[in-house]
Amino acid sequence: MANEWYIVQTYTGYEGKVSRVIQQKLDNGDLSSDIVKSIKVPEEEVVEIKDGKKKVRKNKLLAGYIMAELDLPDLGWKDTCNKIRHIQGVSGFVGTAPNERPRPISSDEAKNILMRSGEGQNYRRSFQGL
Repeated sequence: MANEWYIVQTYTGYEGKVSRVIQQKLDNGDLSSDIVKSIKVPEEEVVEIKDGKKKVRKNKLLAGYIMAELDLPDLGWKDTCNKIRHIQGVSGFVGTAPNERPRPISSDEAKNILMRSGEGQNYRRSFQGL
């Protein structure tokens, strides 16, 4: 088993809520921290100058999606995935049917998204072997 990044589709605007619910489930022991390593809502800072005033706001890079770093076991992956799928606001894992094992995104895709959101520095060690 190895840590891989997966994309979870959510209702637009529910990204933060779903992320918080997954964190609560980790804290309560409903989800194993050995399997769910990290949840990210990738955002980038955008600087706008309007009426001569500088404003910084955050835009979601993947509106309607969150990234989940999972270490899915060969046996028992369905339990974890079903717990995530049944959170209110979650549509499922991108690219798979509910009864299929989710497919991870490539390491390059994950690296690019995390680097754009400014969080890639935290994961640079994970990607050094690529």
